[in-house]
Amino acid sequence: MLSCTNYSRFDPFYDALIQTVEAIRLLSPIEVSRIGLRYINQITVEEASPLDWARYICSDLLAGIRFAPNKSALSRAMGLLEFNFGDSFMRLQYGMPNPDFPAAIRQKLFVLDYDHYTTGVMSLSDATNHVEVFNKMIYAHFDASITDELKALMRIAVES
Repeated sequence: MLSCTNYSRFDPFYDALIQTVEAIRLLSPIEVSRIGLRYINQITVEEASPLDWARYICSDLLAGIRFAPNKSALSRAMGLLEFNFGDSFMRLQYGMPNPDFPAAIRQKLFVLDYDHYTTGVMSLSDATNHVEVFNKMIYAHFDASITDELKALMRIAVES
């Protein structure tokens, strides 16, 4: 597993993946039985209301929070969507995991956790090709999950 905790862009990550694959290929021919790409996006905003995400997150992903009749007692709000694209699968876990659980939510933290993967025996080069496709698909879903206001905040954070 290749893991990156200080991610800035896909290209440097993909270059590191290719270098790792090439090093492994030199040792011996190998086949892969699962390849995946996962992004765990932890979104924090310095604001008073920890449950109000309407300005930043797609409203469809906030339905569980809106449903909660006693919001002040809400201690965790997570959702799960799973997609079957035929040759690959994607799992989206989203919501407020609450690091202070089981206490009521008091930190403004929202997670968009995308895991796109495929199974079945494949060569290393086929596996790396899948990663590029997975990145594009995850990006499209992430882009649909957040609002223009959050996109603007993210651009400002990257530029500073």
